[in-house]
Amino acid sequence: MKLNGKWGIIDNTGKRITDIKYDTVKFVSAYGDAEAVLNGVKFKVDETGRTQIKKYSNYDYDNVFVYEFRNGYTPAQIRKYTDKEHNRFTEKIGLIAKDSTEAIPFGKYDDVGVENGAENKGIAWVKSNGKWGIINIATGKEIIPVKYNSISRFQDGIARVFNGKYGYIDKTGKEIIPIKYEDTRDFYKGTAIVKLNGNWGVIDRNDKIIIPMKYEYVDFIDEVSGLICVKLNGKYGYIDKTDRVVVPFIYVNLGSFHDGLATASRNGNQGYIDISGREVIPIQYLIAHSFENGRAKVVKMNGDEGYIDKSGYFTFTNKNELGPKTKDEPSKPNTSQPTDNNNRFQRRVCSVCHGTGKIQETYIGGKKVNGKTVFAGERLCPMCAGTGYN
Repeated sequence: MKLNGKWGIIDNTGKRITDIKYDTVKFVSAYGDAEAVLNGVKFKVDETGRTQIKKYSNYDYDNVFVYEFRNGYTPAQIRKYTDKEHNRFTEKIGLIAKDSTEAIPFGKYDDVGVENGAENKGIAWVKSNGKWGIINIATGKEIIPVKYNSISRFQDGIARVFNGKYGYIDKTGKEIIPIKYEDTRDFYKGTAIVKLNGNWGVIDRNDKIIIPMKYEYVDFIDEVSGLICVKLNGKYGYIDKTDRVVVPFIYVNLGSFHDGLATASRNGNQGYIDISGREVIPIQYLIAHSFENGRAKVVKMNGDEGYIDKSGYFTFTNKNELGPKTKDEPSKPNTSQPTDNNNRFQRRVCSVCHGTGKIQETYIGGKKVNGKTVFAGERLCPMCAGTGYN
């Protein structure tokens, strides 16, 4: 709220949670955090109204800029303008805690970062002279030497490092997997996707090859089924961890499994396969979304948009409000026929927008529906000029 030229924050009941004293206020997260400016100093204010940034008297600066708090800390920058009109300034970066105390002094390092997750608690990534390392925040002691071009967050107790090529280190800084790979992914449940000599495969924590380096690409390891989505000869399929083909290499794209089914694309159409690789819902849709709670949103080739269940039954809405479910053919919209204002003739409900007068985000990329181009985003329906009726 604004009063007498100053800004403050109230909750949804109208209760004031900050003083009305700030020059500007803007919300910066979905959790109620706000960014407030007072006398050129930028503060972070949480949903209780507590100010998280204070003035640092040890430094000569004009503004403080903060980032997202992770594991109780956030990087912060202090800036001193040399030419404010042209936005020229010098800056120093440090790390602060939620009580605004300096955890890493401003200017000690060229850059500072923190990550979420229990495995990354109490440590910070620091950069000096173009190289990265990791320190213990409480002691300031170096855990990982400042010698890598990049270091990822820890996952499964392992982090990826890059110095021209990729390898892996543990939390002691030991290089447990040599820096030899052209590309890598994070470890997950004891395995990681890697690229060597132009091909992709999968290794374990001991650098033992689980899936041979023979694939054009390894897309992901499915969390539900444990199957691995790989690309060979330009097409995607699924293999298991013994390298046995479960889903043949006939698809342009494959999704992950949700409710036991995954989206599958070929010949410009989309449908669904089960974990055995069987096409349980035909590859016949223009767009097919993942299943959730037994239902999936789809768009038919004629532009009809609706939902299907796991047996393939189609209805126009998720709640089946417009008509009975039918198989193979879409159900008809509400059969009541509205009349025009002059009551001279009846109009048919539009088959694209189903009477809403608008089209949704699903119709993307200038797809042609019934010979006409449908544009991205929620817009007036071009098939009915926004009336909802043909």
